[in-house]
Amino acid sequence: SENSGGGSDDSGGDSNNSGGGGSDDDDDRDDGDDDNANNRSSGKNRDSDQEKALKAYQSGKIASLRKLKAHLRANFPGSVIKIDLKRSSGRYEYRVKLLEKNNRVKSLTLDGLTLQLRKR
Repeated sequence: SENSGGGSDDSGGDSNNSGGGGSDDDDDRDDGDDDNANNRSSGKNRDSDQEKALKAYQSGKIASLRKLKAHLRANFPGSVIKIDLKRSSGRYEYRVKLLEKNNRVKSLTLDGLTLQLRKR
């Protein structure tokens, strides 16, 4: 399973996404306790979540984050809380959490390439 990381809109990731991103634990101590400690210890050849999302976008396996956000604005009223990119049964999917106008959280699963709704 893969999460998308931060990046430019054309890479399939941005600051609304969870995952990688390279930020540390914000306490200014060099205690080795930062968010990416597991990625560094698992080997240099392991792609970050952001790199995986970028490769999937560049190879035409997922729609861009810009296109996803436009699709969400046009079809689902509310504010985006979170966007994750996952791989399920060999296909990518965007898992989205929206805050609706009535303050309820709605979870959606969209096909990563076609943006067709898979689950509400």
